[in-house]
Amino acid sequence: GAKRKLFHILLGSAALCLVLEVLQMLLRRGSFDVDDIILSVFGAFLGVFALRLVSNITSGTLQKPERARS
Repeated sequence: GAKRKLFHILLGSAALCLVLEVLQMLLRRGSFDVDDIILSVFGAFLGVFALRLVSNITSGTLQKPERARS
């Protein structure tokens, strides 16, 4: 369901950010920071929330109105 999709999105976001943070540490281009991972996951959550909000608002306006048959 929707909760499972949200969980997968957040898990994917955390995994991707973790990979980037480890690469930064290994390549010595920046520093490993747990705060970046937390903020990225929070940003992904806000993005999903915003997408669903906009989708719900616009779903009624994007459908073609049915014509009355005479």
